[in-house]
Amino acid sequence: MLVAAARHCCVCHRYNGVGVEVHHIVQEANGGPNTYENAIALCFDCHAAAGHYNARHPRGTKYSPDELRLARKIWLEMVEKNQLHLAQENSDVLCRYYVCKNFEFLRNIASLKLSDFPVAQPILFKNNVFHALVDLIGRHPDSYRHATLWGRTFESEEAFLDVYPSPDEGEPDDEQYPYFSKTRLPTEADLISLKQQDGLVSAMVDYGLAAEDSIAIAGCYEAACEGIEFQEEYLLRAIWGVFLAVENRSDHPITLSHLQAKRSTKAGFEVLTESDSVVDQLQLPQAPLLPGMTVIIPVSVLIPPLYPLKTEINSTDLPDGMGEYYRAISHCLMEPGHIEECLTYGGFVQPSSLIYRKETHEFRQNIHPFDLTNFYEMDMHWGCGSCPHLFLQYRDSERLKYERELLRFCEGRLGYDTYVVPAGVFEIVIAELEDEVTDLVALRVNGEEIASNVRLNKGDDLRVMVCPDDVIELHGRYQPKCSVNHNLPTGRVRNALIYNYLAGSAGA
Repeated sequence: MLVAAARHCCVCHRYNGVGVEVHHIVQEANGGPNTYENAIALCFDCHAAAGHYNARHPRGTKYSPDELRLARKIWLEMVEKNQLHLAQENSDVLCRYYVCKNFEFLRNIASLKLSDFPVAQPILFKNNVFHALVDLIGRHPDSYRHATLWGRTFESEEAFLDVYPSPDEGEPDDEQYPYFSKTRLPTEADLISLKQQDGLVSAMVDYGLAAEDSIAIAGCYEAACEGIEFQEEYLLRAIWGVFLAVENRSDHPITLSHLQAKRSTKAGFEVLTESDSVVDQLQLPQAPLLPGMTVIIPVSVLIPPLYPLKTEINSTDLPDGMGEYYRAISHCLMEPGHIEECLTYGGFVQPSSLIYRKETHEFRQNIHPFDLTNFYEMDMHWGCGSCPHLFLQYRDSERLKYERELLRFCEGRLGYDTYVVPAGVFEIVIAELEDEVTDLVALRVNGEEIASNVRLNKGDDLRVMVCPDDVIELHGRYQPKCSVNHNLPTGRVRNALIYNYLAGSAGA
């Protein structure tokens, strides 16, 4: 497909080189095959516009499968007839968004250390968003941040309920927190303690936000692997840095003039889609940008909601391998509405076009506004060693229900686990959700072996038809592919893994 399209986008006809992707016209989740006829070459912008078409709500700008097939047919015919000169836009610059989710990366960027950016010869442009990032990083007392903190431990769920008899009052839908047995809003005393330990919580409280504004949430879960019956963990909001990378892809120097953009310089926190922004021209450095160089423009310090956001990952690059503390660069798409649930800190920039000069001519490059539907994620984290997970399918529900972890004491060694199927369940699902391998030596139902020597890698699951009161016996182990830091709170990571699995199962 890349050869047939001459590495151009079949919709907008721009040449994109390595910045072009092959998209399923009919998505795999909807039964689309991995065939040439079902493939289309798209740039990152058009890929975002093709990924979320909904036949039940077809209005808007998203491309339907029929539109994509027609665009594919027209462009491939143009390539075959050598009519590439009809492309609609130049290809001097490549603009794409990077979302940095790792606090250490952000701290380096705030210190003008840009080696973490996966681009050649990066140059950082300082604006009000950059200064807001520096301010927020400076508020935090430590050089690292995991957006989660240990809470209290309890001997049992009953002991927890003795202290917090109505923990879930006022909380959002518990489907957002499937891993946690109980959740609660932090008390005023909790916020005072969290403010001392976390820079973002400190800023949110200082600017007048309260517990009801989802500053944090406390979730409890069984932590049998750590020898704890009931562990409480505070989930804090994450800090994401959003950057626009403008790369000179031409063979000649270019000079950036300005960005046409909606812009806000408001201090504190605001919702990106509801702000009093103004259309402005953001002047850029006038020094020539040599071929291969990239200007990094801070767009937003984004504060996502506490609960996980459903993310579709097209591809992931692990340049440092799977070591102790590994980094990943992933091309991601999220649901468009998620941007409305995020806060920004210290203003933002929403680009719409870039003006630049090449030799004696001036050009305009359109840029799609940042909206979480098309970006590159920069992250680095430990593995959480989350064990394989057990899900239940009830007869009266279309959705799977999360139950618990399996083989919880079997990291790197063989062991046993048993489970009795509750009433109303007709199927169980054993899923491997992390970068690890689960080996099931044997799976028995009521003493009868129904599966043996099954290996589950990340993304694999095993489905077994059952009846109520069946006794499930497992003999097996799991082995993480990267080192696991058991000293860190892991409830947030496990909750996100389970949430995204459940969301994907519902979509299928």
